[in-house]
Amino acid sequence: METQFDASRNPDSFLQIGDLVGASFFFTSMTLLVISIFVFFRLKYMDKLWKEPIILAGLVPLIASLNAFYRRNYWIETMTDPVEFRFFDWFLTVPLMAICFYFLLRPLGARKRMFLMLFVGSLIMLGFGYIGESIYPESPITWGTLGSVGFCLIIGNIMAYGYPKIFQLGVDPSLRKGYLYLSLLLPLGWSVYPFGYMSAPGNIMEGFLAVDTISLMYNMADIFNKGGLAIGVYLIARYYKGPQDNEFQFLKKSILSDTPSNS
Repeated sequence: METQFDASRNPDSFLQIGDLVGASFFFTSMTLLVISIFVFFRLKYMDKLWKEPIILAGLVPLIASLNAFYRRNYWIETMTDPVEFRFFDWFLTVPLMAICFYFLLRPLGARKRMFLMLFVGSLIMLGFGYIGESIYPESPITWGTLGSVGFCLIIGNIMAYGYPKIFQLGVDPSLRKGYLYLSLLLPLGWSVYPFGYMSAPGNIMEGFLAVDTISLMYNMADIFNKGGLAIGVYLIARYYKGPQDNEFQFLKKSILSDTPSNS
């Protein structure tokens, strides 16, 4: 049986007992991997209408899992968590998370403009955030403010454009409730990241959170945000029955046949 003394013989190669940050990387990677595998295994039982959002939602925890596993190894070797490694994950997963909302609304006639706004908003938020945290850390407030424009663009489209769609008469309750919960999960879960950003050197909350605390907080937020999105999309598809009116049937047939609709 391994003891603390045994584990500390080669501290550069093993996860140390009491290393909560290193353990959180491992827990995050394994949890997200399990969620992704589950979603993909259930994909064959889902209606074709929901295969695209389920695939996108399943890729999010898979990418984050691989990234967390790599960052865990890097943490064990160096006891650091570089900004660049976090953004490797975010530049892939955040746009996927955002455009999932478009695919959830596509059966209700969502236009491609929503897709574009969500995608562009995510790039604006991440691009300016990366500049302010890594390239020009001496001006984090300016870049953070610009990045907030992208965040508002994402949330604005999800709520201001999406809510009138899901609260139409005849919308399936599972889609309405699921979309509503996911639209609230996103800003709630993402609210963690600005605290880490503002605690970086030179920002208005410099020193408020230690580096270890930020990494631990981000890892738990990844499970909540990325795993929660995948499970939420799966549950919508799992319990969705859909209205049986002719207009909806036309939309469904149009989507599945890749024929542009007039909605």
